[in-house]
Amino acid sequence: MQATNWWSRCSSTCRPFPKTYRRCRSTCQNWPAYVLDNLILFKDSEGPRSLLGGMTGVGPMPPGPSAGGAALGVNPFLPFDLNVLVDNSGVEKMPIIIIEPNPNWGNLFGRIERRAIMGTYVSDHAMLKPGAAHLANGGYLVLNARDVLMAPCAWEGLKRSICNREIRLEEPAEQTGFFIPQGLRPELVPLDLKVIVTGDESIYRLLTSADNEDFWDLFKVKAEFGSQVSLNEENMMAYCSFICRTCADEVLLDFEAGGAARVMEFGARQVADQNKLSTRFGQIKDLLIESDYWARKDDSNTVQDHHVMQAINQKIYRLNLVEERIRDMVSDGSLLLDVTGEEVGQINGLAVYDLGDFRLGRPTRITAQTFVGREGLINIEREA
Repeated sequence: MQATNWWSRCSSTCRPFPKTYRRCRSTCQNWPAYVLDNLILFKDSEGPRSLLGGMTGVGPMPPGPSAGGAALGVNPFLPFDLNVLVDNSGVEKMPIIIIEPNPNWGNLFGRIERRAIMGTYVSDHAMLKPGAAHLANGGYLVLNARDVLMAPCAWEGLKRSICNREIRLEEPAEQTGFFIPQGLRPELVPLDLKVIVTGDESIYRLLTSADNEDFWDLFKVKAEFGSQVSLNEENMMAYCSFICRTCADEVLLDFEAGGAARVMEFGARQVADQNKLSTRFGQIKDLLIESDYWARKDDSNTVQDHHVMQAINQKIYRLNLVEERIRDMVSDGSLLLDVTGEEVGQINGLAVYDLGDFRLGRPTRITAQTFVGREGLINIEREA
C-alpha cells in the first residue's frame, strides 16, 4: 500500500512534464526487482531505532538478524524519490529575472550537499541544490562583473556554461585539480538564458584587453549608462518619484517642496551644470537619509530645505580638512599670493583638486619668464 501511494504521488508530480514522466516511468519499471533485492530494507524493526534513523543519504549497512530499514536509518524509497531543483509553478510574471548578489561557484551552478556519517561524507540526489543559473534558466541572469571575477573559478565556469549551453553541477575544487570524493555525477542541464553583466568602465576595459577573445564572443552587446540627465520637467518628476520611493523604503519623513528642490540643486552641483541632474542615486539616497536625521533631531514632521542644507554642510565639514589646511597656509604666508596690483609675467590661477568624494579649489601663483629674443627665426623644438 505504501509503494502504491508513493508511485501515485510521483506520477501526479511528473505527469505535467511528458519527457520527465516517460523517464520516471521507465526507471520505475525496475521497482519489483529492486524490492526483491533489498527486501530487508522494507522490514519493520521492533527494537530501538538507530541513532541514524530517519536520515536520508545513508547507504545500506550490514543488517542484523531482524534489522529493518527503519533501524538502519535507510530510506527504502530514496532511489525513486524526486528532487525538484526548480519549481516555477508559482511564477506569475515572465520572463524570469534573477539578480545574484554573491555569484560564487555554488550560488551560480548549484552545490552537492553532504552529511557526515560514521567518519565519512555521504550524499544522494535529494541533497542537490540549485544555483542562480538553474533558477534563471529560460530568463535573465544579472551579475556584477567585479563580484564574479573575485569569486574563484566563477568567471571561467560562467563562460564555459554559456559557450556549451549547459549547466554542470560539480564541486568547484575539481576545477583546480583537487581530488574530491564524489559518488554523484548529475546529468548536464540544458541552458538557455541571457546573462547581463554590470560594471564600471575600468572592468570593461580589463576584460576586453585581458580576456579579449572569449569576452567579445560571449558578450556582444554593450550598453552605457550616463551619469547625468537633462534638467526638464519629466526628469524633475522622476527625481521626486525617487525621493518618495526612498522615503517609503527607508521609512523617512516626507520631504517638502523646498527640501526636494534642495536635493535637485545638490544633484545639479554634482555634475557642475545648471541644466543637468546627477543620476548617481547612491549619493542622493545618502543625502536623503542624512537630511531625515537632522529633521528628526529638530523634532520636525517633514524634511525642509534647511535640513537638506544642514546635511550638505555637515558632509562638507567632515571632508574639507585639506581645504582648511590650504586656507591656513595662505593666511600664514606659506602660500604666496598677491590679490592687488599688477605684476609683469605673473597671474593668479585656481587649481581644482578632486579627492573622490570632495572637490576643492587651491589658489596658485602662475609666473612666466620674459626676455628680449634673438633676431631671426627660432626653432622651437631645438630651443626646447
